[in-house]
Amino acid sequence: MYRLALIYLLCFTCRTGESLQVSVPVAPWVSCYEDPPSTVWKGPKTVRTPPIMSSDGGMKAYAQIEARKGGPMGCENTVRLFVSTGDSAGFRQVFIQKDSPLNGNANSMLPIGWSPDGRWLLVQFAIENYASDFGGIDVLVYDRGKNRTIRPDVNYMIKTALKQDCWINIGSQMSFDASSRIHLRLADFIDEGDDEPQTHCFHGEEEWVLDLKKGTMHDHSGKVILFPHIHQ
Repeated sequence: MYRLALIYLLCFTCRTGESLQVSVPVAPWVSCYEDPPSTVWKGPKTVRTPPIMSSDGGMKAYAQIEARKGGPMGCENTVRLFVSTGDSAGFRQVFIQKDSPLNGNANSMLPIGWSPDGRWLLVQFAIENYASDFGGIDVLVYDRGKNRTIRPDVNYMIKTALKQDCWINIGSQMSFDASSRIHLRLADFIDEGDDEPQTHCFHGEEEWVLDLKKGTMHDHSGKVILFPHIHQ
């Protein structure tokens, strides 16, 4: 599982196509128990992430992770995303994910930043499960223009682009560039205890770029894959 840690991106000059200066923490581990591997019960816990503000200060966002007694593992998490865009007073909830066998019961999330054009909010969504190593990082995006949240199916995009089955690990490093495109670090998933990945779709860790405006995704070679279902 992913645990609380801080991973910092290198800083770049903000020219078109380059990553913005941003530090990227991993979504916090929130549980009714003491930190793993302890199974000592501590009780309900709620964590609110620090607000993320847009460059012009007009938009803010934060996540709330709530761990409460319940479920087959004794504890279950609910994650919520709140935004304030200046169009209305205060924060409003735009996303909620309760525990489920399919979508995780120990989830967490962390807003990463607003796009330079002010339309999108990038969120790191940590899919976790109690008493299990199954989980990973996913991408969640709030679209201010359409007032909706989307979870781009990166696994499907890569599978379609490479024309083969892929088991993907999305890295915690993710950011917008100056053109409001999302930069992701992707690699083949390696299960805990294994030396080899489950699939061979990447050469180590690779950077891929997701362009939500155009509905495209491409790798370092510049090959463009069109995905109409994420187009604006």
